[in-house]
Amino acid sequence: GGSGTRPGGAVSRSGMPPSGQEHRWAEALWQRLGAASEHAHAAGMSAWHLQRVLAKKRDPISHALFLDEALGSAGTVTGRRAAPCERFIVAFSKGAGEVLQRSYAAAGFARDTLLVGFPRLVTLLEELHERLARDSDGAGGAGSKGVPPAVRKDGSDLGVLVKSADAIANAYLARSLLRLSEPVNALLSPSALQSLQGLV
Repeated sequence: GGSGTRPGGAVSRSGMPPSGQEHRWAEALWQRLGAASEHAHAAGMSAWHLQRVLAKKRDPISHALFLDEALGSAGTVTGRRAAPCERFIVAFSKGAGEVLQRSYAAAGFARDTLLVGFPRLVTLLEELHERLARDSDGAGGAGSKGVPPAVRKDGSDLGVLVKSADAIANAYLARSLLRLSEPVNALLSPSALQSLQGLV
């Protein structure tokens, strides 16, 4: 594999932590993912502030809302015009999905850590969505009267965020199914069934 830098600064040719350092490396990975989530939250709030200003200001000549003008020239999401926050969620999810897909495809420490910690990854994405909803809802004093929050109230964009981890989700679910199937298969094996017949 490629070369990697260890948290202590030493270089590893395999990109794997030295023996006994796995936990420390895993925590460093989760801290970096947490920091990435913080950056995503800041970017999402920036998109929401832009959306909020565009929704309140009007063109002095035509009196059209700037948001309507911006939506007219903006791209679409699922066949309809998309507000800045919606475009952010889609773009972030696509980028995060590509990074997670590459991390999963490159066998090694990051892949193993993400696979074992998949529930933690989903929690990180859910918390990002929850914080965007809370911080842009107006309840926190953001003054968002008349402007929708950064995420959809029906939560449909949470599915878009969580979908970014699909590569890892599929492997995690397959591994979980295998773990559940092994005891059943062992119980239903021909030798186990023969030993049960002797008891009956």
